Amino acid sequence: FEGAQFCSTGLMADLKVSIVLCRHQTPHRRVHVQHDMEFLVVSMGATFESIFTQEVSFLICRLADSPKYRAAMDLDVPPVVEQWVIDCFNAGGSP
Repeated sequence: FEGAQFCSTGLMADLKVSIVLCRHQTPHRRVHVQHDMEFLVVSMGATFESIFTQEVSFLICRLADSPKYRAAMDLDVPPVVEQWVIDCFNAGGSP
């Protein structure tokens, strides 16, 4: 993830997830998805931007119906779901 830029659109306000942190699994907990996505991508060496630009590497999204999603498709920026970010983090930080 080093050098990658992430942006998000349409994330739910909260979600129950289980994340492995430092080899200790957290119990399912309610999280604020955008803040947790930002924490995860930054902890893996990427940056998290609130404004979509052509420098964005990945768009974290739920639905294919937003201006950011359409811009990502126009620029060939791959859309990913929250679970992909969580799985990458749990696997040690690489896609």
